[in-house]
Amino acid sequence: MSRTIRRPKSDDGILPPGVYTGELVSVKKSEYPSDFHDSGKRDALDMEYELSDKNGNSGTVMDYPSENFRPRSKLRSVLKGLGEMPEEGEDLDLDDLEGTKVRVIIEIDEKRNGEKYNKVVSVKKREDDDEDARSGSGIQ
Repeated sequence: MSRTIRRPKSDDGILPPGVYTGELVSVKKSEYPSDFHDSGKRDALDMEYELSDKNGNSGTVMDYPSENFRPRSKLRSVLKGLGEMPEEGEDLDLDDLEGTKVRVIIEIDEKRNGEKYNKVVSVKKREDDDEDARSGSGIQ
């Protein structure tokens, strides 16, 4: 019996830009330093996605939206895409988000220091019978 391992197409941890399907596996509250907030910190969610595409690329992608619900906020966009946007004054149980099947568009972005990373551009809830999700296409 042959015992082999395969080196991934990319071993830098960066997935190629495109449409991926997978699961939102973890959501945690965190606090980060911020030059843009009077308090010097920002509250955010650490959202971990396990993703793959139709070309065999797969990996973990993290997203860190700030914990605010302004109309143009990243968190609001993600929650709307997941169909989980709470009404004003309602609480959102983060445990309910974990395990959600998703379609995600990612890009490659670059930090000020030149480090590259995957940026989550769009998140949509995926139904099990969603043909676009199985083919890896269809997010607008």
